[in-house]
Amino acid sequence: MIRVISILIISVFLISCNNKKGQESQQKLDSLQRENERINSRLLEMEKQQNQTKYVWTIIEHKRGRYIVSSSNNKTGFEGPIKNYIYYSDVVKVDGFNEDKKYLLQDNLEKDLRGQFGYSVHSIQNRQTFVFDTYKEASEHRYNILN
Repeated sequence: MIRVISILIISVFLISCNNKKGQESQQKLDSLQRENERINSRLLEMEKQQNQTKYVWTIIEHKRGRYIVSSSNNKTGFEGPIKNYIYYSDVVKVDGFNEDKKYLLQDNLEKDLRGQFGYSVHSIQNRQTFVFDTYKEASEHRYNILN
């Protein structure tokens, strides 16, 4: 009889242990499923953002002056007044716009600026890129800034 009671007690103990382990396992599984859903929704949002088309334009505020190189007295540098200017791009359509593409646009515009004005570019004061969802918004913004 004691043997039967001890077997019953051990069986009840094992069943209760298995239930606790089962509950813990189910809780871990539920937690992992929620985390997976969160990650999937975040990935979908990132993919949607990367596939969006944006309309952008860039301005570069800079200073220019007359740069001289004198062979007679070995003098080089800026002479006379140095004035502020704005150099700007057209509105361009960019698929999957992100920070890398923004800096690429700015670098290319600065390269064009330096190619056009050479040594007369004294310094770059500011580079800005404006980003819009529609061409109309970008065009109106550009018009308002430049006029």
